[in-house]
Amino acid sequence: MPANILLIFDIDGTLTDTVSMYHKIFEESLMELGFQNFNSNFNTYKHHTDSFVVNEINRNQSDLEQKPNIISKFERLIFEKIKSEKISEIEGAKKQIEKLSKMKGITICYATGSVYQTAKYKLEQIGITFSLDQLSCSNMIEERENILLEAIEIAQKKKNISRFDRIISIGDGIWDLKTAQNLNLDFIGIGSKNKNILLENGMINWFKNLSTFSI
Repeated sequence: MPANILLIFDIDGTLTDTVSMYHKIFEESLMELGFQNFNSNFNTYKHHTDSFVVNEINRNQSDLEQKPNIISKFERLIFEKIKSEKISEIEGAKKQIEKLSKMKGITICYATGSVYQTAKYKLEQIGITFSLDQLSCSNMIEERENILLEAIEIAQKKKNISRFDRIISIGDGIWDLKTAQNLNLDFIGIGSKNKNILLENGMINWFKNLSTFSI
């Protein structure tokens, strides 16, 4: 096994069973912010991140209608909503993270298209212990590739190394796979919902949940 392996975990659908719920409160938050007639099929946007979708919807308003500080307002609103929702883990998530965290040569970080407050809350609710520098989110970054690159850079600085021997991205969606492919990273798929489309697009390694996960 290589001496230094970095595991980059997505959150929604990978560690937390929150994809449908988060989509619902995302839509509700946009409407409460005054946006109407927007494309709610968020998978079709160029970048599958909170910041890109919210900013893109805002950019598509006329100049007079664009809302200032929209990401901050959106984050406050969706965070209040998520606090009233039940957050469940993907089977085996907490135990698997605890196991991996104790393994020599393994570094773990989390990279997500969510805004910071909701991402932090999801991990906390399923009992995952982490430091803030392990979590890269989309508040200031619209592209998923750059979110992962930020996570890698922070992890390298923390370990005081110039590179990892192996970097593995772990996710549940086609956007996770495409991002890993664009960055030439190894990829492991999680969950049955998107299994077929992931296989069709080049996924090789896959696990139904985190209970059976291995590297």
